[in-house]
Amino acid sequence: MYPDQLAPASSARPLRTSLERVAQITDRVPGAIVHVLPPYVAEEDDRFAVIDDSSIDPRLGKWCDLGFNGAPIALDFIVNQRSRASVEFRRFAAQEPLYRRFFYEIPESFDFAHCHTPRGRMPMTIAETATGEKNLWSAHGGQQVDLNYGAGEVVAWALERLAILARRAAWVRIDGVAFAWKRSGTSCANLPEARALCALLSHMWRSLRPDGGVIAEVDRYGPETSYIDGSVGPDVTYDYALPGCVAAAVACGDTVPLSRHVEELAGRASCAWLNLAVTHDGISLRPWAPAAPVESLRDVIARATENGLHVEHRRRAGGTEPYEIDAFPADLARRGEARASVVTLANVVLLTLRGAPLLYIPAVLGECAQRSAVEPRDAVRGRIRGSALPRPTEEAAVGSPVRLMALRTSEPALAASAPMRLTYNDSGLLVYERGQEGVVTVALNFSRNVRPFSMRQSGYELITGARAAGVVAIAPRCAKVFLHAGSAWYGGDKPHSGRGGTSVVRSPER
Repeated sequence: MYPDQLAPASSARPLRTSLERVAQITDRVPGAIVHVLPPYVAEEDDRFAVIDDSSIDPRLGKWCDLGFNGAPIALDFIVNQRSRASVEFRRFAAQEPLYRRFFYEIPESFDFAHCHTPRGRMPMTIAETATGEKNLWSAHGGQQVDLNYGAGEVVAWALERLAILARRAAWVRIDGVAFAWKRSGTSCANLPEARALCALLSHMWRSLRPDGGVIAEVDRYGPETSYIDGSVGPDVTYDYALPGCVAAAVACGDTVPLSRHVEELAGRASCAWLNLAVTHDGISLRPWAPAAPVESLRDVIARATENGLHVEHRRRAGGTEPYEIDAFPADLARRGEARASVVTLANVVLLTLRGAPLLYIPAVLGECAQRSAVEPRDAVRGRIRGSALPRPTEEAAVGSPVRLMALRTSEPALAASAPMRLTYNDSGLLVYERGQEGVVTVALNFSRNVRPFSMRQSGYELITGARAAGVVAIAPRCAKVFLHAGSAWYGGDKPHSGRGGTSVVRSPER
């Protein structure tokens, strides 16, 4: 969540107000972690162009405001770049001795042919310094300039920043580390040096905060590019293939990509990843392959374009490819369709898959307001990052997600590493089971038709508490979670509420 997302415009201390309100959700969800997006002194790029991460923006509040939520707090350490307005860049521009190599100066012979950059930008900016103009790397453009981790003084500076943040939060998200190392002729993404840097920062954090953990903003890559390796590296990474699979199901009723992804997740030994459908950046489409066929991606982009949404691209190997959609999953729904049903579908996927759910606060609160057919790009991004969201006490907005989050923390069958098995996928109806004996059944109907499926055993439907047995009809664009005998929540006339467990995932090797 952004630090002011749940605060009214009149709030004198938006961070405190937002955390007090989100506590109304997390108080019901043992084990939840609240990730507060950058509350630091910053400028553009949605607060990621950091000027000073040792200070809270006075317009948002004070450091003590982080205590107004009972759940552990995660803060960002923005690894890759710094604002031109920062003291580090000003000292670099003045060419002070300790700062002359602080930012990455691009050699004239640098080969960009295979370079990957976010959102298709050429990663170059010109800076005036005391010794003349310099061509600097700027992966994210604007006022942001990339740091040079080939300089020991930058590594020492990064460790010092971590020590400052460790006084404020138990968890840290290492942001942008995938792009932290540059090498001519390569992709400049996920290079071995970047993974080594991530491991160093993770080790440092755990030595400072053994009660917390490390989230790395990198994908759940294969063995050759994995950031988690035994006892080294972060505790969790992201599953960036999942948002595209959810988008295909929501936009087109195409559950083939999602079913393949369920099967792939079910067979993985490790479970140290976060499931997401949307973030403050929108719907990620990276990396698409091998999670879904290219034709599914084309269909999603066609629906996004039809709905007046903006699709970002990234530079890759001399060309571009789709990178993310500036939207929520509900924005991909057909015109006239109830957005609330799409919101519920997406949330149920995140909360019932193996791994740990990452829920963006606007998505938890529904994001159900209708939008115009064609909406200016800034207006869409404003909704994704906007404040003045519904109060989390409104049961219509958060009832189902909160109940599912609470269920997940106390139901062993939905634990991050619990078994998962795909049982059915056809024409938009996807069914899978969780738990050693299949004590939880999840049925997701992404189609526009009523779809029947046969229950292997009787049970209760979580949201309504209704009994279910035999052939069950799943309404269009509807999600159902059935609890069977053996479930920790199964008993009496209705599923009971339980407590205990945790939603935090750590690498099982640790």
